[in-house]
Amino acid sequence: MLLIGYADITDLTDFSLDKISCCLRSKYIESIVDEKRKRQCYYAWLLLSKMLLQLNININSLDFNVKEGKWYCINSNIFFNISHSNNIVAVSLSDETDNAVDVQVCRESILKTAKKYCKNQLKKIENMSDILACTQAWTLFELGYKGNFENKVSFETKDKLQNSYILSFSYKNKIDYSVKNYTL
Repeated sequence: MLLIGYADITDLTDFSLDKISCCLRSKYIESIVDEKRKRQCYYAWLLLSKMLLQLNININSLDFNVKEGKWYCINSNIFFNISHSNNIVAVSLSDETDNAVDVQVCRESILKTAKKYCKNQLKKIENMSDILACTQAWTLFELGYKGNFENKVSFETKDKLQNSYILSFSYKNKIDYSVKNYTL
């Protein structure tokens, strides 16, 4: 099973690194200067912890490392990926297949970025000023850097402030997946 989880962190203020048991992750979060990014990384890790419990795995039983910005489990066949944008954090998690996730807030600046970097994905879009479609193209493009897997899914969601987001995920082996909006 592939679990896809996302959470709106708009109103969350309870921030304590004591809740992050992984020393490496805690130090990483502590080193982040930008407060917004620090919050995103913190709550994304809490979401991962909550999702691991669905697989009956306590995050404290796992050892983690990071290579080229990608976090992974050292002592387990757990595959996960983390993404965050503005007020949404997202995690893809599986004990069966490698996977990737990307979330992106829909905003006008994505039009310029998408046109510059992901021309192939944009060929399918009829209206190049369609922010939602260009954001989807961008998230699918980003997935290629996280793991270019053939199975891809995208959908729109909104945060409490009614900002639109595109959440896309991909996975290696064809398996069932579940998408859930979590409360942290």
